[in-house]
Amino acid sequence: SGAEFVIMPKELISQRGQLLGRIAAKVLSLEELLEEGHYDLAVTYDFSQGLSNACQNFRVPYYAWVYDSPLMGLYSKEALHEVNFISVFDRKQYDRLKPLGLKHLFYLPLAPEIDNFGAVHIGKRDEKKYTCDVSFVGRLYNNRGFEEIFEDDGVCVVEWPHYIEEQLPKERLRIEIRRIDEEVRLFIIEGIGKAYEEIERALA
Repeated sequence: SGAEFVIMPKELISQRGQLLGRIAAKVLSLEELLEEGHYDLAVTYDFSQGLSNACQNFRVPYYAWVYDSPLMGLYSKEALHEVNFISVFDRKQYDRLKPLGLKHLFYLPLAPEIDNFGAVHIGKRDEKKYTCDVSFVGRLYNNRGFEEIFEDDGVCVVEWPHYIEEQLPKERLRIEIRRIDEEVRLFIIEGIGKAYEEIERALA
């Protein structure tokens, strides 16, 4: 897998995560780590393709609690391994992944942390200071899916649109950004539909 894992004694780390002294950390590949130890289960936040490969090779069950959406690794061949147990918090992502053959896939919504966040008071001054024109969309944040978002007025930007190609509006502006080198990027703009073809010509 090429992935590496750092092992260090727990007692050398303070509660704030600061090192308390010199640490002789041992760097192992995931395969070496699983081979040297006797593990009943591997657990990660999000999904690690490298760890999934290693667990598949050593037949160690692997549980991934996924809090990103979309997470590209879930569309990889590694996600199909039999040792995987994957929980996703996004219902739409779950519905898209289930038909792909992930054997142990679960829908697990995120729980609110009301003890800390419920005690935060947001006043009018705070609202004015932090309000911006960026919003999160999707069933996670309201009762509407992304299909209905496209019906609203205004601009909607979609990253990784190929995952919802069938749901995209028929007329749209496609923007591809290619990395040329460290400082140069190439923007490829394609108008799809009459109105957006005019925008493409205006930008040319």
